[in-house]
Amino acid sequence: RLWVFDGGTQLIGTDAHSGRFCLSIPSDGGATTKEVPCKPNTAYMVKAWVKPQGATSIVVTTQDSDTYANSNDTTIALQGTDWTQISVPIAAHDPQNGADFFATVKFLPKGGGTVLLDDVQVLDGVTGADTFETGDFERHVEYSQRQSWLLDQVVDVRNVGRMPVVSN
Repeated sequence: RLWVFDGGTQLIGTDAHSGRFCLSIPSDGGATTKEVPCKPNTAYMVKAWVKPQGATSIVVTTQDSDTYANSNDTTIALQGTDWTQISVPIAAHDPQNGADFFATVKFLPKGGGTVLLDDVQVLDGVTGADTFETGDFERHVEYSQRQSWLLDQVVDVRNVGRMPVVSN
């Protein structure tokens, strides 16, 4: 599952905390969301590196993706202009059927400007293992580039032997 970008959120190839890419999230309607696989009755900790560029706070929302229950908004004040690590718990949850479930994690900056986001981790409260695969955004870019290449191939195959259509 990939990140969902809203309101002008974009991958940028500059000023990453680590690696080459990070997200730039504008506070005027920008947000990013990702579903995280979770085990029942297990607490998790979301950790991320943020760098404010004019934004004064970031709201991190966590909730059960199946029922939208257990919603929790945590507002974290941002100060300075350097990279800072933030932490937000995801409460242990027991789905009705006792099966694994997905929790939604959403980052929403406030107060003008933007926030850079990088190196997101979701740590299992029991084992401490990082359950995230695309928190550094490098894999997200690789996947997006593959999808774009595949889409180009589909477009090319569909147009083989056809004249281009030009409309005025």
